[in-house]
Amino acid sequence: MDAAMLNFIAISMWMPPTVTPRAIQVGRLLKHLRGQGWGAGIITHDPATYEPRQFLDFDFSNLHGDILAGMETVSLDPLPIHSRRALVKALLGGVREESHHQRWFQRGLEAALRLAARKEHVAFATFAGPWESHELGLELAAKTGLPWVAHFADPWVDNPYFVNLDPAEMIRRRNAEAAVAERADALVFVSDKTRDLVMSKYPTQWSERAYVVPHAFDRDLLEGLPEPPALNRMRIVHTGNFYAARSAEPLLDAVALIAKNHPGVARDLDIRLIGLIEEGMRYRIAQAGLDEIVTLIGQRPYRETLFEITCADLTLVIDADVANSVFLPSKLVDYIGLSKPVLGITPADSATADLLARLDCPILPVGNARNLAEAMIEAHARWTHGRLDVGSTYRRVAAEFDAPQVAHRFALVLKQAITTRQAR
Repeated sequence: MDAAMLNFIAISMWMPPTVTPRAIQVGRLLKHLRGQGWGAGIITHDPATYEPRQFLDFDFSNLHGDILAGMETVSLDPLPIHSRRALVKALLGGVREESHHQRWFQRGLEAALRLAARKEHVAFATFAGPWESHELGLELAAKTGLPWVAHFADPWVDNPYFVNLDPAEMIRRRNAEAAVAERADALVFVSDKTRDLVMSKYPTQWSERAYVVPHAFDRDLLEGLPEPPALNRMRIVHTGNFYAARSAEPLLDAVALIAKNHPGVARDLDIRLIGLIEEGMRYRIAQAGLDEIVTLIGQRPYRETLFEITCADLTLVIDADVANSVFLPSKLVDYIGLSKPVLGITPADSATADLLARLDCPILPVGNARNLAEAMIEAHARWTHGRLDVGSTYRRVAAEFDAPQVAHRFALVLKQAITTRQAR
């Protein structure tokens, strides 16, 4: 390790070459922390031992320089029988069926303790996804006394997608989250809404250790990308997966309305959906006669996805219809990092809407196909006259998400965690 740097242990189950939002964001954060004087000893999982198999992109992984070269990967293959009792006890009670996440807890903890024993690191950070990473952090903090940053990203107990959990499991999660919120020397969230929602349950003084560090966009990844081709249709791009309540149906309904009532506009539209799509979507598109307008691309390597965004005239964010949604999709940061106009289909009180309002981008309610069709027709009119662009306010706000800026904010949190640990 570089003696001139401060070093910390970074514990994240998801890292490149896996292409998930968490892996992408943690990888670029660690890369740009180098410029802030911080090196990381990385602990992650071996994707060959995870089911279902994840999409891997080794070319993308290679773009992180040498920061990933020494990372330790732990196997998630089944644990030996003799270790299961210790695992269940460490997970704060309650016998549960062994999962990949529980295996990650034990194997990741063992690796982190080995790394901490070298006495080369002044702090450690755990990145949620899964939450067992923070339960690992509780054990590591207790055993080593190292300053600890717990990066939450999305909410844990307050996640609206987990409302149907077994009551005993929900109690376990509440207890675990409270223990993390009390013990961690710093807690990190990606939006004010997430921080406020999670920390509202706890004493005010705990909130003094809660910080907002947003998602980041890495401009280095644009090097070597081809120039966008000249297109004669308005290219509209959505990246990311559709699942559960996050559906492409409102978009398809809007396109069908345009095709019916404004066929000239419809002929100018070239809509590309990049990512995993709901079952039956191709059939739905064909049945509606939209296959000349809407193209399903599927999941692609990350830089190919970035290139698709660079070719876009308009980008889409489509959120689930969840009241007061605190989720801030990282795809939005990719869009604004590339200075692309964004059309947001999201609840008016969501974290996405808050950011879009700052960017002066339009916000539409989820599920209203007629409103969406009208907004797309308006965007088409601006495109026709060469006025579909972003303004100075947009560019000023977008600069907040540049990776060096975000890494600087996280570096300050690491230093504050050390100060807090010394004072506790």
